Parts: sequence; C-alpha cells; structure tokens
Amino acid sequence: MQKAHPKRRVASQSRGLRKRAISEFISYAILIGLAIMLGTLVFKWATGMANDRAADLQNKVYDRDICKQIGLSIQSVCQNPQTLNINLTNTNQVGMTGVLVRMYSIYDDIQPEMREVNASLGPGQSRALTMTKQGTKRRLEVIPLTVKNIACRERMAVA
Repeated sequence: MQKAHPKRRVASQSRGLRKRAISEFISYAILIGLAIMLGTLVFKWATGMANDRAADLQNKVYDRDICKQIGLSIQSVCQNPQTLNINLTNTNQVGMTGVLVRMYSIYDDIQPEMREVNASLGPGQSRALTMTKQGTKRRLEVIPLTVKNIACRERMAVA
C-alpha cells in the first residue's frame, strides 16, 4: 500500500474545495434570486389586494348614488343671543337620519363650531331645529346624513 504524497493530497483537496465553493456560491445565488422573485410576487399581490379593498371600502362608506338622491333646503334661519332656529326641508326622495351643522362666527373663525343633530327627515318633510350657540353667527352650513350615516357634503345647504 502506497501512501499519497502530501503535496498531491493538498492539491486534490484544494481543487475539491474550489469546486465545492463554486457550487455553494451558485446555490446561494439561486436561493437569493428565488427569494427576490417570491418577494416581488407577494408584494404585487398584496398591493393589488389592498387597492381592491380600499375601493370596496370607499364604495361602502361613501355611496355617491344615495347622495344624489338627497336634497336639503334651509327655509329660514333666526338667531337670538343664546339660540339658533333653523327650518329645514328634505326636498328629494331619500330620508335623512340627521344633519351636521357648521356655524361660522362673525370673527372669521378658522375652526367653525360643529354640531351633529339627530333629526330624521323623510322625503318632503320639514323640521324646525333649535340649537344653543355662543356669539353671533354669520354663516351656516347644513350637511345631510344618510341612513348609512354618510355625510353628503355635495348636498350641503348654506345660509
């Protein structure tokens, strides 16, 4: 039995290490490439899913069709030092569950006083609202609320 020469043994081992190192490098490159590809696919899927969910949520929360069927008019407004009296009429086919009232003072407030009033109005009905207030108001914005509690800003009545 012959013993292998020590230099030949080292040379053959280093050649094996080089081959193993190259194949190990290739396997890492393939693994990283697969991870990037999988991450890209998951990102695109999640982005599409989020956009779809956002569109569905917007349709549920802000139903433009129901807002087109609401009409609100302010018949009269009267204010004294403590109270504000507003006569409202629902002028369209859909009932309202309430209104949001924004009150702007004569001093050009940046933040108007805002109140939510639970005053249901059926189609064609009128209602008188009385609210307490502070100071003199120069402008009112009355925003109708639908059955789903959607504030229809485009159907706002101003006085």
